[in-house]
Amino acid sequence: MLIFAGDFLNAGQPFSFAEEFHNFIVDMDTPFCWVTGNNDIGEAAGWFLKKHPTLEEEGCGFGEFDVVGVNYAGSIIPKNDITGNILVSHVPPPGYRTYSTKLSPHDTFSRTPGSFSLAPVIHICGHLHNQTGVAMLGKTKIIKMGSVASGNYALLDSDSMSVNFFKLK
Repeated sequence: MLIFAGDFLNAGQPFSFAEEFHNFIVDMDTPFCWVTGNNDIGEAAGWFLKKHPTLEEEGCGFGEFDVVGVNYAGSIIPKNDITGNILVSHVPPPGYRTYSTKLSPHDTFSRTPGSFSLAPVIHICGHLHNQTGVAMLGKTKIIKMGSVASGNYALLDSDSMSVNFFKLK
Protein backbone atom coordinates (compact mmCIF):
# COMPACT_ATOMS: atom_id res chain seq x y z
CA MET A 1 0.00 0.00 0.00
CA LEU A 2 1.14 3.50 -0.83
CA ILE A 3 0.20 6.09 1.82
CA PHE A 4 0.87 9.77 1.21
CA ALA A 5 0.60 12.71 3.68
CA GLY A 6 0.30 15.64 1.26
CA ASP A 7 2.41 18.24 -0.56
CA PHE A 8 3.24 16.50 -3.80
CA LEU A 9 3.09 19.94 -5.41
CA ASN A 10 4.81 23.20 -4.51
CA ALA A 11 2.16 25.94 -4.35
CA GLY A 12 0.13 24.00 -6.91
CA GLN A 13 3.01 23.57 -9.37
CA PRO A 14 4.17 21.94 -11.56
CA PHE A 15 1.31 20.23 -13.36
CA SER A 16 3.82 17.83 -14.93
CA PHE A 17 4.67 16.45 -11.48
CA ALA A 18 1.00 15.68 -10.80
CA GLU A 19 0.98 13.64 -14.01
CA GLU A 20 4.27 11.92 -13.12
CA PHE A 21 3.05 11.09 -9.61
CA HIS A 22 -0.22 9.74 -11.02
CA ASN A 23 1.68 7.52 -13.48
CA PHE A 24 3.96 6.30 -10.67
CA ILE A 25 0.90 5.30 -8.61
CA VAL A 26 -0.73 3.52 -11.55
CA ASP A 27 2.52 1.67 -12.34
CA MET A 28 2.87 0.59 -8.69
CA ASP A 29 -0.44 -1.28 -9.04
CA THR A 30 -1.01 -1.15 -5.29
CA PRO A 31 -3.70 0.48 -3.16
CA PHE A 32 -3.10 4.21 -2.68
CA CYS A 33 -4.51 6.43 0.05
CA TRP A 34 -3.64 10.03 0.85
CA VAL A 35 -4.55 13.39 2.34
CA THR A 36 -4.02 16.78 0.75
CA GLY A 37 -1.40 19.25 1.94
CA ASN A 38 -1.35 23.02 1.94
CA ASN A 39 0.62 23.03 -1.34
CA ASP A 40 -1.79 20.68 -3.15
CA ILE A 41 -3.83 23.44 -4.74
CA GLY A 42 -4.86 24.71 -8.14
CA GLU A 43 -5.53 23.01 -11.45
CA ALA A 44 -2.95 20.25 -10.99
CA ALA A 45 -4.33 19.26 -7.60
CA GLY A 46 -7.91 19.33 -8.94
CA TRP A 47 -6.90 17.02 -11.80
CA PHE A 48 -5.15 14.66 -9.37
CA LEU A 49 -8.10 14.63 -6.93
CA LYS A 50 -10.46 13.48 -9.70
CA LYS A 51 -8.23 10.45 -10.26
CA HIS A 52 -7.34 9.73 -6.62
CA PRO A 53 -9.94 10.39 -3.88
CA THR A 54 -8.53 11.30 -0.46
CA LEU A 55 -8.87 9.29 2.76
CA GLU A 56 -11.65 11.63 3.82
CA GLU A 57 -13.66 10.52 0.79
CA GLU A 58 -12.71 6.83 0.79
CA GLY A 59 -11.08 4.98 3.68
CA CYS A 60 -8.72 2.10 3.15
CA GLY A 61 -7.20 -0.74 5.13
CA PHE A 62 -3.65 -1.84 5.91
CA GLY A 63 -3.56 -5.38 7.25
CA GLU A 64 -5.66 -5.46 10.40
CA PHE A 65 -5.90 -1.65 10.60
CA ASP A 66 -8.24 0.93 9.13
CA VAL A 67 -6.47 3.95 7.68
CA VAL A 68 -8.21 7.27 8.37
CA GLY A 69 -7.10 10.72 7.34
CA VAL A 70 -7.37 14.43 7.92
CA ASN A 71 -6.24 16.99 5.36
CA TYR A 72 -4.60 20.35 5.85
CA ALA A 73 -7.96 22.08 6.34
CA GLY A 74 -8.48 20.13 9.56
CA SER A 75 -11.66 18.09 9.26
CA ILE A 76 -12.79 16.28 12.40
CA ILE A 77 -12.43 12.51 12.72
CA PRO A 78 -14.40 10.67 15.43
CA LYS A 79 -11.99 9.35 18.08
CA ASN A 80 -13.35 5.81 17.71
CA ASP A 81 -12.21 5.86 14.06
CA ILE A 82 -8.67 6.77 15.16
CA THR A 83 -8.33 4.49 18.17
CA GLY A 84 -6.07 1.52 17.43
CA ASN A 85 -5.85 2.36 13.72
CA ILE A 86 -3.53 4.31 11.41
CA LEU A 87 -4.03 8.07 11.17
CA VAL A 88 -2.67 10.04 8.22
CA SER A 89 -2.58 13.81 8.64
CA HIS A 90 -0.77 16.50 6.76
CA VAL A 91 0.36 18.40 9.87
CA PRO A 92 2.41 16.61 12.59
CA PRO A 93 1.01 16.43 16.12
CA PRO A 94 2.04 19.16 18.59
CA GLY A 95 5.64 18.86 19.72
CA TYR A 96 6.75 17.03 16.56
CA ARG A 97 7.54 20.05 14.43
CA THR A 98 10.35 22.49 14.86
CA TYR A 99 8.99 25.73 13.41
CA SER A 100 6.24 26.51 15.91
CA THR A 101 4.93 25.73 19.37
CA LYS A 102 1.42 26.90 18.43
CA LEU A 103 -1.22 24.18 18.50
CA SER A 104 -2.97 23.57 15.20
CA PRO A 105 -6.55 22.49 14.53
CA HIS A 106 -5.03 19.10 13.69
CA ASP A 107 -4.24 18.33 17.33
CA THR A 108 -5.58 14.78 17.54
CA PHE A 109 -4.16 14.16 21.01
CA SER A 110 -5.02 16.09 24.13
CA ARG A 111 -2.19 16.78 26.52
CA THR A 112 -3.55 14.41 29.18
CA PRO A 113 -2.06 10.91 29.52
CA GLY A 114 -5.54 9.35 29.58
CA SER A 115 -6.08 10.30 25.94
CA PHE A 116 -3.39 7.86 24.82
CA SER A 117 -5.90 5.02 25.21
CA LEU A 118 -7.81 6.62 22.31
CA ALA A 119 -4.72 7.16 20.15
CA PRO A 120 -3.84 5.59 16.81
CA VAL A 121 -1.22 2.85 16.59
CA ILE A 122 0.60 4.82 13.87
CA HIS A 123 0.33 8.49 12.90
CA ILE A 124 1.81 9.25 9.45
CA CYS A 125 2.29 12.98 8.86
CA GLY A 126 3.94 15.35 6.43
CA HIS A 127 4.09 19.15 6.01
CA LEU A 128 7.81 19.61 6.76
CA HIS A 129 9.22 18.92 3.31
CA ASN A 130 12.76 17.90 4.19
CA GLN A 131 12.30 16.45 7.65
CA THR A 132 11.84 12.73 8.13
CA GLY A 133 11.92 10.57 11.22
CA VAL A 134 10.19 8.29 13.66
CA ALA A 135 9.19 9.17 17.23
CA MET A 136 6.84 7.84 19.87
CA LEU A 137 3.97 9.75 21.47
CA GLY A 138 2.66 7.46 24.19
CA LYS A 139 2.15 4.16 22.36
CA THR A 140 1.70 5.86 18.98
CA LYS A 141 4.49 5.60 16.42
CA ILE A 142 4.81 8.98 14.67
CA ILE A 143 6.22 8.70 11.15
CA LYS A 144 7.16 12.14 9.83
CA MET A 145 7.44 12.08 6.05
CA GLY A 146 9.16 14.64 3.92
CA SER A 147 7.42 15.57 0.69
CA VAL A 148 7.47 13.48 -2.47
CA ALA A 149 8.31 16.69 -4.34
CA SER A 150 11.54 16.75 -2.28
CA GLY A 151 12.19 13.11 -3.21
CA ASN A 152 11.32 11.56 0.16
CA TYR A 153 9.55 8.28 0.74
CA ALA A 154 9.51 5.50 3.32
CA LEU A 155 8.59 1.85 3.51
CA LEU A 156 6.61 0.53 6.48
CA ASP A 157 6.86 -3.20 7.14
CA SER A 158 3.36 -4.41 8.03
CA ASP A 159 4.66 -7.27 10.19
CA SER A 160 7.33 -5.53 12.28
CA MET A 161 6.02 -1.95 11.82
CA SER A 162 9.61 -0.89 11.15
CA VAL A 163 10.19 2.13 8.89
CA ASN A 164 12.98 2.75 6.38
CA PHE A 165 13.41 6.13 4.67
CA PHE A 166 14.67 6.60 1.09
CA LYS A 167 15.26 9.30 -1.51
CA LEU A 168 13.95 9.06 -5.06
CA LYS A 169 16.75 9.02 -7.59
